Amino acid sequence: MRRARRAKAVMWYLMVPGVLLEILFLLLGKQNIVLLLIGGGLMMGGLIIWAVFWRCPDCGKHLGRTTVEYCPYCGKSLR
Repeated sequence: MRRARRAKAVMWYLMVPGVLLEILFLLLGKQNIVLLLIGGGLMMGGLIIWAVFWRCPDCGKHLGRTTVEYCPYCGKSLR
């Protein structure tokens, strides 16, 4: 489960700055395309990490968008 928790933390560390850069891009009048590209890249990286690594360590199924204590598929504890 440490791997899944670490993946979720990395996902948030990528997604939050990505969203902030996208907002900054909108606030600056859409003139700096570099902010859009970097922000989009960070958000895509976060989504890829979430999709690949946010899985049950026992059965390998994706855990979805919720934070759960037990795998919804095999019932094993995720703690």
